[in-house]
Amino acid sequence: MTNPFQTEGTWLRCALHAHTTRSDGELQPEALVDHYERAEWNALAVTDHWTITRPPARDGMVLVPGIELTCRTDSGIWVDVLVYGLDRELDVEPDNYDSYPDLPDAMAFVAEHGGVAYIAHPYWTNVPMDIVPGLPAVAGIEIYNVNPVNGVFGDGNDTVTHFDVARYGAGDAEGLGIDPNRNALLVVDPATDAIYEVGKGGALLRTLSLSAIPTTHSVVADVTMAPTSNPSDSPSVLDYWIVDRHFDNNAVPNENDGLLYEMR
Repeated sequence: MTNPFQTEGTWLRCALHAHTTRSDGELQPEALVDHYERAEWNALAVTDHWTITRPPARDGMVLVPGIELTCRTDSGIWVDVLVYGLDRELDVEPDNYDSYPDLPDAMAFVAEHGGVAYIAHPYWTNVPMDIVPGLPAVAGIEIYNVNPVNGVFGDGNDTVTHFDVARYGAGDAEGLGIDPNRNALLVVDPATDAIYEVGKGGALLRTLSLSAIPTTHSVVADVTMAPTSNPSDSPSVLDYWIVDRHFDNNAVPNENDGLLYEMR
């Protein structure tokens, strides 16, 4: 395997796992492209569940047709797979798990129909990596954080690190923030309704429960530290501001009922 951090080339800003309202995303396809275009990203792959979404072409941005599959394994673990370049969709019923394919069969289909596959969020699904080698069409897995060291990506001295918050009980880490006062990362997890505060090396510092959020449809999705809503507080006093997606609009397609909470 070639190490991309030790070879010449041009670094691009690419989002290769994104959803629209055609599955469980929050924006219409064209609105999603608008969002990444305004942020000056170079490439976007729309990977809606079981659906190939092809937004209209844009000048200056590469749009990759993609899809996210969910497959069975012999051990009973469900595996999510990102696929790019597939020329047709699989014949499944998205709301019927019994119709979902076995992983080897799905990857054979991907290979036959011109696609390339990547195992998605393996630490969430707990898929054992020993089942991946030899699967047709599978080229890699999602992960990783890159530090350019001197501010320049790809000049040979970049360092790559990663750590797994699943070992602390997180089941679906969706958002990442930073606490500048404690020099810590904040990982928000809707599966356990918690924020995992970790050091930059991955050590767990503490876990903050979000069980007090007063809704029966809480889907916490992101967190940041920002000045409090109390005008008498100093701007240096920071609270947790937490985004709650609330309803999954895959089940309620016309719902747009996100919420924002302040916690201290």
